Amino acid sequence: MPGGAHVQQVIIVSKSPESPPDPPVDGADLQVLVLLRDLTDGLTSGLGPVDVANLLLEGCLRHTACHHAGIMLADPAGRLHVLASSSEGARNLELLELQAHEGPCLDAYRLGRRVSSGDLSADAHRWPHFAVAAVEAGMHEVHSIPMRLGDRTIGALNIFMGHGRSLAETDLPFCEILAGAATLGIVTRDRLTASAELTGQLQAALDSRTLIEQAKGVVAARTGFDMGRSFELLRAQARHERRPLREVAQETVQQARALST
Repeated sequence: MPGGAHVQQVIIVSKSPESPPDPPVDGADLQVLVLLRDLTDGLTSGLGPVDVANLLLEGCLRHTACHHAGIMLADPAGRLHVLASSSEGARNLELLELQAHEGPCLDAYRLGRRVSSGDLSADAHRWPHFAVAAVEAGMHEVHSIPMRLGDRTIGALNIFMGHGRSLAETDLPFCEILAGAATLGIVTRDRLTASAELTGQLQAALDSRTLIEQAKGVVAARTGFDMGRSFELLRAQARHERRPLREVAQETVQQARALST
């Protein structure tokens, strides 16, 4: 173009007046759209990485047939840690993966692709410790989905299934979409962060997990509930007060320390 001018292409999408209207978005679809918005915009709205991770788990449990779910996140050195779990059973299995240095979540993180087992009782040769423990815990199948941002994998999502229940054909692709949205929510704000900032965010997420575990112990000691129920109470308080889970956990731990002095 003369003078180095640039032509900007404008695309206009129109619809014929005779075309029937598209069906309205129903309640279930709207819930999914809101979930995707919250996952991708979580950090800009004040949520921490652990809160975004818990939104991902709740979305998987609510909108698919999965029984349990958990998320592992890598620290700056590439070592995986349990970030969030939907139940103590899922958390225990993920901790076992880390202790035994084997399991689908570790493989999905290392390979950068989904790793599945449709029958854990037949996969002891793949994961001798994990498969046996998972079957003993009532799990029949597992699917691990890497949490990727471009060519970088920051963790993995574990989907656990018990006996007598099957995933729908669309459930795993749906979980992959949610995992991708959550990954954006964890490592981005309005744009991709610089490497140093990303590293700091991931480390802060792992530090938050440690604080939440301490808060779970405080609530369990105070109420007599188990750790799973104590975690549900913390999450319910955070949702009710519209506060980050880390903030509620920190307040709980600080109150306990103040009472003990």
